[in-house]
Amino acid sequence: QRAKFIQSKSGNTYIGSYDDNGTERSHIAILNDGGVGIGTTIPIANLDVRATNAVSIIRTPDTTSSTLALFVNDGSNGVGTISTDNGGHLTFDTGATGATQSERMRITSGGDVLIGKTSTSFSTVGLNLFANGEITAVRSNNKTLALNRRGSDGEIAAFYKSDVQVGNIS
Repeated sequence: QRAKFIQSKSGNTYIGSYDDNGTERSHIAILNDGGVGIGTTIPIANLDVRATNAVSIIRTPDTTSSTLALFVNDGSNGVGTISTDNGGHLTFDTGATGATQSERMRITSGGDVLIGKTSTSFSTVGLNLFANGEITAVRSNNKTLALNRRGSDGEIAAFYKSDVQVGNIS
């Protein structure tokens, strides 16, 4: 088993271990300005997590609704959370305050993207971008689609069937 160490240098704290050759390998750095580095001794943000490969994981033992929260100030000036549930859905919530926070977008376990809704139901207001290529938009009491071509005249929309254009709106 490799030896571990906790040491203080210039007001910073380092936690690490020694490799087989006795070389120090710092794993966590806590700087005197409050910055914390995991996988780096020179964090460039309040929390800087780095890995030797392209994957860094934040893991929780909660199996029902794990959440990564992002707060401005104490949460009274803006909040945002990215959550996942045991159904495999990834949700994005935002709000001016924690009290006004609600789900704005969801990626289902099947790869569908739902914006402004939590259900793929065609009768529920919001936008669905289905993994199979279908797009549905539902809105109450107002136009559902607005297209605006700026500049020169030409097609605003083109319609295709089996890769062949069958119509357009100019």
